[in-house]
Amino acid sequence: MDEVNLWKIGADRTVTSLDGLAQLETEWQLEEVLVKNPQLLEPGIEIVGRQTPAAGGWLDLLGVDADGRLVVFELKRGSLGRDAVTQVLDYTSYLSEMEPSELAVHITERSGQGGIPTIHDFAAWYTERFADLQRLYPIRMVLVGLGIDETALRVARFLSEASLNVEVVTFHGFRNEGDVLVARQLPVQRETVARRQSSTLPIDERRRLLSQRLDDLGLTERFEEVRDFVNDRLEHRAFVDAKTFGVSLQLDVRSVSGVRGPRPFFGVYAAYMTDNAIELSLNTITERHNPEEHAKLTALAPVIDWPHGGKAIVIENREAWERLKPAIRDFADAVYRDWQQYRSRPMDHTIVD
Repeated sequence: MDEVNLWKIGADRTVTSLDGLAQLETEWQLEEVLVKNPQLLEPGIEIVGRQTPAAGGWLDLLGVDADGRLVVFELKRGSLGRDAVTQVLDYTSYLSEMEPSELAVHITERSGQGGIPTIHDFAAWYTERFADLQRLYPIRMVLVGLGIDETALRVARFLSEASLNVEVVTFHGFRNEGDVLVARQLPVQRETVARRQSSTLPIDERRRLLSQRLDDLGLTERFEEVRDFVNDRLEHRAFVDAKTFGVSLQLDVRSVSGVRGPRPFFGVYAAYMTDNAIELSLNTITERHNPEEHAKLTALAPVIDWPHGGKAIVIENREAWERLKPAIRDFADAVYRDWQQYRSRPMDHTIVD
């Protein structure tokens, strides 16, 4: 991990180097700071669990993000190592096997520990904010520490590129006279590698980069209209997973292996494979289960092979969007009906980002 230095510049332009702290005094001190100031982790996060028992150990922090997704935070007082990746995967797999109602009871029964506010009925607390407990999934995994070693970083990147996202947040501590200063480090990547590694970025950074990209391309209004239109047809049951080039709309299904979790059904992207156009990606399962509506839609627009599998239609301008809306509506409605019928049964599903 690269060393981070900090300097204090005085009014007279003198520069004073601040002493770096190899670690905060204890892991518990870092945890205390984050519990009292969760915005240091990410904007909009609410901590709902602390040091709660799970299979194989104790969850450091459990949160609900601004989109309603459950977040498992694994904290280390020093640099994050490979063991931290193993632990966060173990804890998350344990929670992911629970049905939504079972997970809500699990959180309720352990609420209030470690000085966090008590939630007497997590299901009621959650549904008042996000309507549907299904939105807790997919559970996010975040490693938090004072740096990360190369092995753990390599494993986290590998998992993220395999669509199992493990995010990393690192802090650096400095001493300024009697005060301790903490800096949060986020990875900064060139656009040439952001396409391949965007899932390794924290979610708030992905949203920021996507917003910036849409503004730069002048596609914000059209992108949001397409995204909201498709999500409306799915009755807002989809998880909207932000990428740096667009969003993935994911619905909860049970795979042929018996594992339940979200799978991308649609994606809305901005100039990912084309020049200054919106692309609507269609998962292979949506074509297989709804061939008639798929054929009608793809006959009306330019179609490209999506690099992660399936097809995508290109929405070149507003005129094309207005022309395609009825066919997109019919196709999305058919996909949603099909999902409602089969979501609890095993599905042969090809993952598409």
